[in-house]
Amino acid sequence: MFFIKECPNCKNKIRFPINKGKIIVKCKCGHSFEANPDDPSLFKNGIFDITDEQNNQKEKKKFFPNLSIKEIISKLYQFKYYLQNIKYMESKKQLKLLKKLMLLIILIILTILVIKLDK
Repeated sequence: MFFIKECPNCKNKIRFPINKGKIIVKCKCGHSFEANPDDPSLFKNGIFDITDEQNNQKEKKKFFPNLSIKEIISKLYQFKYYLQNIKYMESKKQLKLLKKLMLLIILIILTILVIKLDK
């Protein structure tokens, strides 16, 4: 996940990862600052960029993708981080995330009901 913020020195937009922990961000003008994702003041006057870092093309999404345990854990941590920072996201992305969360809750409830009915 990336965050886009203006450089305090030259006002150029800087895109930097926030899932790497505390990092030093350097602008083209030479100005640098520390980006700590645990500090809420970092997220003022900026926007989230939740695009895929490896390729920006939309891939066909599979319902049950072949993921390794490491990838599943990574996706769960990423989802947890999204939920923690939902108030800083754009309203469209907030709505999309809330829809996914509601779908997950409905699936869990249906799974529990099916299990209870089979007994």
